[in-house]
Amino acid sequence: MLKAIIVDDEKLERDGINDNIPWTALNIEVLGVYTNGEEAFEAIKKNAPDILLSDIRMPIMNGLTLAQKVNESFPNVKIILISGYDDFNYAQTAIEANVFRYMLKPVEIQELLDVIKEVVEVCHQEKNQEIESALISKRLDESMPLLKHKFYNELLYGLCHDKEEAWARIDFLGVPLYKDGNYIVNVIMIDNYSDYSKSKDIEYYQLFSVYVLKKINELLDDTNYVCINIKDIMFAVISSYPCTEIKSESINYKFMEDLQMNLSRHFNLKTTIGISASTANIISIKTLFDEAWEAVKYKLDIGSNQIIRYDDVSELKKENKELDAIVDISISTLISNLKFGNKEYGSKQIDILFRTLDLYKVDEFYIRSTMIELINRLSKFLWSMDIQMEDIFGVKTNLVEKLLQFDITFDIRYWVKNIFENIISFIEENNNKKNKKTVEKIMEIVKLRYFENLTIADIASEVFLSAGYATCLFKKETGKSIMDYILKTRIDNAKIMLKTPGTKVYEVSSNVGYDNVTYFSRLFKKIVGINPSEYQERNSDFI
Repeated sequence: MLKAIIVDDEKLERDGINDNIPWTALNIEVLGVYTNGEEAFEAIKKNAPDILLSDIRMPIMNGLTLAQKVNESFPNVKIILISGYDDFNYAQTAIEANVFRYMLKPVEIQELLDVIKEVVEVCHQEKNQEIESALISKRLDESMPLLKHKFYNELLYGLCHDKEEAWARIDFLGVPLYKDGNYIVNVIMIDNYSDYSKSKDIEYYQLFSVYVLKKINELLDDTNYVCINIKDIMFAVISSYPCTEIKSESINYKFMEDLQMNLSRHFNLKTTIGISASTANIISIKTLFDEAWEAVKYKLDIGSNQIIRYDDVSELKKENKELDAIVDISISTLISNLKFGNKEYGSKQIDILFRTLDLYKVDEFYIRSTMIELINRLSKFLWSMDIQMEDIFGVKTNLVEKLLQFDITFDIRYWVKNIFENIISFIEENNNKKNKKTVEKIMEIVKLRYFENLTIADIASEVFLSAGYATCLFKKETGKSIMDYILKTRIDNAKIMLKTPGTKVYEVSSNVGYDNVTYFSRLFKKIVGINPSEYQERNSDFI
């Protein structure tokens, strides 16, 4: 229900307005009827009405003064002024006082009723807008953590490309980062997450990252840092400092030391923290995130529960680049050698690889990661050949698990050599079986089609080989060429046909694939030692 106050020094007019307007029907409660502006203003201060209906000419405080004071203190009150004079100055003052309607006497009740209805409609609209705005504000407050998390992720993953937009969102979301400062990204990795979880109940374990995030935020104290939980075991802290702070990197490092110590004390956690370089460009935070993550990965070389700065490992990274290239070539050479099955060559390549690792004085972590890379490449190669580990070793074998059991480099080298020798032997044996089957298939094709105009290309296509490879393979397995085998098969079949009484030489020639009987006779004599006719005569006694 809306509330109204009526002010007029003339009783007749006061009562006329109060009695003749259907206030209750309009859902309006009249809080009071007053004779001067001063009394009315005191009542307004106590009750804060929605509507003020006042005469202008009154003692002590007139209606215009009352309107001005109400507009200053209670701008939402809708003011209706009634004047007995058509004075421009009155109207101008009323406009300045933000009066809803300025009416001249005599005022008809219907006219006043229409104005009051209009005021009621405006009040309802404003109240609905207030309710809607409050609801939107509530929903926005509830969504603020999610909106902040989304903004932080966009910064870390390079999805925010406009600096002005980023600053506007910092203001809107109330993010505690300096808009124009230096930024550093820190990546916090929990090293003993799995060990720690074993001693906790399942509910605590599932919410563990939430507790850690809450603790980190308590330590950050909502000053110039923000923290994001990237995944269960990894967090990112964006630090910002005024551009005038020349010691921002050392301050950040000390803060990360304190944070690491507090996490250890509170949760008994071991953590590795990677720290990026600094930048004054908020849009470059993705680059800083990549640097901090790169620094964390060096815990394999340096050890866990450390604070590692990207600037420190970037030089090491440059030194390792040359070694990485050499190792990659060496592994590629080893894998390629598997196709040719040369055990001696493979063994020499493994020795060269380990001598290179020794020359660069790498630690056990680098050796293990190199061997894991070798195993991964090896697994992909075997998969491409449709070979399973159990095919080679007889049981299901996890090479990485086996590798991690060795502590001495010599043992790892010997084990890797043994792995390659077994694989090469298996591939060699497998190839021999395949080669034998392929040669048998070629022989079968020749026996079935020797009388056709058969070419090596025709045969090779049927066994899915190139003509050159098919020729070499057949020669290696049988000691003779495919063409020699075709010729021998034709001559052998010709000899059988010639033993049949009444058979003509030209018929035999055609039946074994030679249209030119002279050419056939010459080939027959070259192989058998005599021409077809003589062979037919000599063997007629056995028919």
